[in-house]
Amino acid sequence: MFKSKIFSSFFERASVREALGAFALISVAVIFNLTFGYFSAFFAVYLSFFEWDYIGPIKFVGLKNYELMLVDLFKGMSGASYFVSPFYTGLKNIILYTA
Repeated sequence: MFKSKIFSSFFERASVREALGAFALISVAVIFNLTFGYFSAFFAVYLSFFEWDYIGPIKFVGLKNYELMLVDLFKGMSGASYFVSPFYTGLKNIILYTA
């Protein structure tokens, strides 16, 4: 575009500065997303394999929590009371407080 070395080096430095600025702004968003988004989701899946009352020690239970969830799900489908199934109570709370 420009034949002069002064102008071409100015625009090359400006593009490097713009790229560094964009990288700085994007990196902050990526760090927040990784910390509060992905880490939280993976940690929730990790904790789902444990039983923990937030006071005592963590006890590994394996797939027991998923088994309980499926049993509660099928209880609710078979006509059990809505308040008997904790799965549906949790689902109701999620829909109520996030919608």
